[in-house]
Order: sequence, then structure tokens, then C-alpha cells
Amino acid sequence: MSVGNGPLRGRLQLGTPEVPEQPHRGAEGRPAEVETGVSGDAGACLEHWAADTGNVRTALRSEVDAAALAALAPMVAAGAGCVPGFDGWTWTAWRNAQALCWRVHAPDGSKVLRCAASPGGDRSAWQTTADAASIAGGVDPASSPPDGPWLLVALQVGAAAHREAAARLPQFCECLAWTWIG
Repeated sequence: MSVGNGPLRGRLQLGTPEVPEQPHRGAEGRPAEVETGVSGDAGACLEHWAADTGNVRTALRSEVDAAALAALAPMVAAGAGCVPGFDGWTWTAWRNAQALCWRVHAPDGSKVLRCAASPGGDRSAWQTTADAASIAGGVDPASSPPDGPWLLVALQVGAAAHREAAARLPQFCECLAWTWIG
């Protein structure tokens, strides 16, 4: 399974998002134009937040190929797996109320990303992930998560040694989030 032009991203290529990030917009936290869809609906979307910067983008379900979801589904069920297209990279997951939380590890074992995804709500997973960001000042851990589907990605200390990969991994995390959310 490849990541760049293959089934994981459908129309998107790694490092080239079609939908630009939108800056965090204060206490409400969410841009007015972001609407969420129904789980499993190809037109559905989730809010993809960067915990370190507070940036958010709309991640469409239609951006992820069905073959990618099928390939990741057994790994999500097992709670761990490889990162397709990243030799030696792995991830491990755990559930937190209504969220799936996971860490992405580099081949050297360092923790590069901490992520959480939810079909909506789950303040605990949101807060814990925001609090784990290696750079403070993005998403306030005391803030409320979106009501609809969301993904929150936080850089970990190990990201500094793996900058190029860390810049592309959030798109893999979108695929993993969609696999779990449906």
C-alpha cells in the first residue's frame, strides 16, 4: 500500500493539502464554514486540528480511498500497526471513552505524534492530547472539542529528529481517524 498517490489519500498527495488550514478563531474555536457529516457518508467531514498551532482544516471523508480504510481496519481492530509508506514506522492505540487515541513511533522508537479522534465530544481525549503537545500555545487543553467528528494531532519531542516525516504523518492520521470513525 502506498501513501503518496495510492489508496490512503485518494485525491490528495502527502504534503499537498487541497483544503488550506484555517487559523484558530478564539473562544468558539471553530470556523463557521466547517460542517460535519454523517459517519460513513462520502460527503462527511471532520475537523482536523493541530494541537501545537491551533490550526484546523476540514478533512473530507471522500479524500480517503475505500481500499485504504479496508487495509487499516484490521490494524485499528488490533490497536496497532505499521504506517504504510513509512518503513519501520509504527503506531499503537487505546480507547478513551468515545475516542481512539494513538501514538506514532519512528523506527528508532521515539514518539513523534500523539493523536485522538472522536465522532464527537470526548473532552478527556481532547484535553489529554492537547496537553501532550510539545509546543504550547496552540489548542488550550481546557477548551471543548468539536461537537462533530474531530481529529487532534500533537507533535511529540521525537518529531524534532524526524521533521520531514512529521510534516506528512498527519495525513496518515486522517486516514486512521476515518477508519475508526467510519
